[in-house]
Amino acid sequence: MNLLGPVYQYLKYNPFSLVTDFPARLLTGATSQRDLFANCLAVCCWLLFSVLLGKALFKKGIKTFEGAGA
Repeated sequence: MNLLGPVYQYLKYNPFSLVTDFPARLLTGATSQRDLFANCLAVCCWLLFSVLLGKALFKKGIKTFEGAGA
């Protein structure tokens, strides 16, 4: 992600980068305290977003479920 330059710095907070690039930088020691905090905060935000989205979609799916014998 560092090779992309400053134009694409917003991509470092997407879930795919947080799963691949962030742990690699963490293991190599190429992160500062500020980056560690920012990335952990981004992980928590994505987790909260996905849990809330999952609950909303499940609730909507249960209401519209039409199975055999239901």
